[in-house]
Amino acid sequence: KLVSSVIRGALSRRGVRGWVYLDDILLSCRSKSRLRGAVRDCIRRLRRAGFIVGAKSEPDPTERLGFIGKQIDTKAGTISNAVGALVGAFRAWIRGVGGGRLPSKVMERLLGKLCWLSRPNAGLGAFLAGAYRGLQSGKGVFGRGVCKGVATVLLFSCVPQRCDPPGPGGRGAWEVFVDAAPEGKVFRLGIVGGGDYYRLEVCPPWVDSLQQAELYALYIVIKVASYRGFERIRVGSDSNVARSQINVLRASVHADSQQRILRRLFWLRCWSTVSVESFRVPSFLNAADPLSRETGFQSRKQAIAEAARRREMWERAVDTKYMGLMEMIRPPWRFKGEVGD
Repeated sequence: KLVSSVIRGALSRRGVRGWVYLDDILLSCRSKSRLRGAVRDCIRRLRRAGFIVGAKSEPDPTERLGFIGKQIDTKAGTISNAVGALVGAFRAWIRGVGGGRLPSKVMERLLGKLCWLSRPNAGLGAFLAGAYRGLQSGKGVFGRGVCKGVATVLLFSCVPQRCDPPGPGGRGAWEVFVDAAPEGKVFRLGIVGGGDYYRLEVCPPWVDSLQQAELYALYIVIKVASYRGFERIRVGSDSNVARSQINVLRASVHADSQQRILRRLFWLRCWSTVSVESFRVPSFLNAADPLSRETGFQSRKQAIAEAARRREMWERAVDTKYMGLMEMIRPPWRFKGEVGD
């Protein structure tokens, strides 16, 4: 906290960004002159506070440097792991594959290392959910599912993560609404988008709760947007839980169906270039609600008419538009190829 306080004081009103991890400090700025000035001020303040600046420090601006086990290349826009950081994780994985199980402490260290290797926020947590469940149960079984999940995280940890700048704003984006509702033993999805797009979808049998269905609806609309070639979409949903899960690609390790959806979404985002924003829409204004409850209307035509009426109400509801607007994290890896390859 003391180091962070010193750095904040040095960087205030300088237009320089700073990150502090224990005694490691990273400064970033597009202007080299401003960055040099900030570095000098930080060093002066740290010494005044009684700290010693190590000889291995890099006081001169550079486009490539190592920081807490990561190799940062600002020119290429990538963050990669040091080779040495990957070796221990590979050894533990091979041990688990060969023996079929790992001691709890070894598994705990492996998962902690993998969480670090997959940073920053790459969305790979869904592939480790099974391993965390096994660790919490105390069994330490290294079965086929755990083996595949750990191997997936290891594989992507070997590939540099691209740090693309934030995408353009939502102007001109395809605006679409989604909702889910139970129908007997299954759940029905409604999707309503600009350009008179109306779609009904039934969730697969393994989706067995409304919360899972709301998350699955968001996955489907991103898939539709990807296949239709949209560059940006804004998705309206009345489920804040599903929006939070999909924006950070994270859910409880015990939520098996949610993790399954997030894994599908991870692969979809790796080849899709669509930029996704989500916002909360009140249920009474959600144009997709009538389609998800089509059986409550006399006909599909009547449900579509009600959906169109709600869209008109939404267009006039200026004060409630785009509440809690969030941008979904961008995938740090992109596969080359066309849709359907």
